[in-house]
Amino acid sequence: MQNKVLLWALLFLVLALIVLPYAGLLQANASKTPSGISLDLANKFVEDDARTNYDRDSLTHITSLVESGEQWKATAEIELNPHTACPKLLRRYYTLMPMSFIEEKIVSTCEARKPIGHRVEAIIAYAQTQESKEGYYCAFQTPLSYNAVREYCPEISAAETITFSQSNPSAKWIVALKQGATTRFIAMDDYTNVSIALIHAP
Repeated sequence: MQNKVLLWALLFLVLALIVLPYAGLLQANASKTPSGISLDLANKFVEDDARTNYDRDSLTHITSLVESGEQWKATAEIELNPHTACPKLLRRYYTLMPMSFIEEKIVSTCEARKPIGHRVEAIIAYAQTQESKEGYYCAFQTPLSYNAVREYCPEISAAETITFSQSNPSAKWIVALKQGATTRFIAMDDYTNVSIALIHAP
């Protein structure tokens, strides 16, 4: 019986000698990150917080996330009513942990701006030229990525959008508008000048 106890004690000691250095290493690495949280976790905290105050249709995009001393600094853009004729754009400047932010309204009206600096401004600029502003809008700064188009604009064919963009290499912005079964593609420059428009109806 005494030999068994001694054997178990020896085994526990060996395991402790193996595990403790790794535990110390993990703790040291954690302490080196701002506030003790990883980049991925900081990213998730910011995304979750940005989405809690707005409806499910809003879009959140983290444009920067960097270490700053013992904290993380992040910038997030939030698009409200993103696929309507009058989307809004907010920008939040985060500090964490503890988490706090300052919010700035970037686009808060339906007035067209020049030059276009964001896709919500491209949508507004084109929508202002339409008699009927109903429909599903998307806008893209060129060059386009197939996956980005499909993720942001699921109701409009990514393949058709990419094809239209490639046929208009000088365009700075591509706007797509779906009204019923009809989809319009518009190529614009930074000053809302339309170079070509294509109407696709099945």
